Amino acid sequence: MNGAARPTVPEDTGSAGLELAASVASAVAGLRFDSMGADEREGWLRTFSSIDEAVAAGRSRALGAAAGDRPRGAAERSAELVRATGMSDGDARRAVRLADTLEAVPAAAEALAAGEITSGHAKEPDRGHGSAARTASPVPI
Repeated sequence: MNGAARPTVPEDTGSAGLELAASVASAVAGLRFDSMGADEREGWLRTFSSIDEAVAAGRSRALGAAAGDRPRGAAERSAELVRATGMSDGDARRAVRLADTLEAVPAAAEALAAGEITSGHAKEPDRGHGSAARTASPVPI
């Protein structure tokens, strides 16, 4: 993979999770930004943002899932994220706050998953940013 780190994907995500992580890692490792023009690099930056937002939406859905028959508090979900991913405490708390916002504002969750807004827009739907659509078009991988 041209010196890129191999993705760490737990086997319990099934083959789909492993294939997705390997596919993205392989595609990204093969990119040669130094030989691209500015427009192509900008297209890839938009693509990376779209992928980031889709992942944030999926992570938020996972964090919003109840544990059996009981809801989980923010501290429990944050600790789970730190334990499962090695994410920093601060990043985990921000991810949980985003998950809570997306649960409370389903339209923001749908727009984030569709790549129409960024996670920053989704975090502030009450300030008018949640409805701001991104105009960027991702480059197909």
